[in-house]
Amino acid sequence: MSLALPFTLIRITHSPIEQIIIHEMVEYTLSDFVKHMTLGVAPEGIASLVKWCDGIVFAHVSLPSTADVVKDQMNGIVHWAWLSYAEMNSFKDILESPQKARIPLIDVSNNDLNKELVRWLKRKRIGR
Repeated sequence: MSLALPFTLIRITHSPIEQIIIHEMVEYTLSDFVKHMTLGVAPEGIASLVKWCDGIVFAHVSLPSTADVVKDQMNGIVHWAWLSYAEMNSFKDILESPQKARIPLIDVSNNDLNKELVRWLKRKRIGR
């Protein structure tokens, strides 16, 4: 018995982000970044995942998905309520606080958006 599969033409479109608007941004030392990210996490608990790219560890929170924010997203504009970051020269899977709370990391250096963000952050740091 032969099964004939229906022919379906699906159009797939990639619409990359064109702009990130960061409403609040803070650079920390690595130790303060760890304190910030583990605030409220129980000793030996696990904090939220953070990203690492080309020597910078960072976390961000997007604005809530209101009608205006979604409209901007559909036009390639993303709003981040805040971004916190710190210098961290080499990638590690886990950062640990003095209370043994752990922060998992993911290496996003293979992503063009993250690479451009980190280049921008490094240029901002030099301009201080």
